[in-house]
Amino acid sequence: MHAHLEKLRIALEIRRDQTIALLNKHAPKGVTWIEPKGGLNIWVSLPSNGNTDELLWKAQQAQMTFLPSSACYPGEPQYHHLSISYSFPEPHDLTQGIIKLCQLMESYLQDMPPVR
Repeated sequence: MHAHLEKLRIALEIRRDQTIALLNKHAPKGVTWIEPKGGLNIWVSLPSNGNTDELLWKAQQAQMTFLPSSACYPGEPQYHHLSISYSFPEPHDLTQGIIKLCQLMESYLQDMPPVR
């Protein structure tokens, strides 16, 4: 069991690093993320006037999905964060998905009114 867990830990670390490298290369200006020490997801933040519920609708039209932050805040939801899971997709699909998501975020942010 220890050997299996070690392989799993290494595989997830590789996928996390791949996702972060892709975000570094393709994420639009104003988008930030928290680099996790472990786990299966990366928490991404749009500028404060972004709404990931709106972005999710656009992503679903493009055959993509993520967890919007409104699902994570039971009391007073925040709407400008999202969670990306990097644990399931194959490396090629993960690459294509992150690039496509970054392009979608870029388009969404360009269409938003400026923060006042």
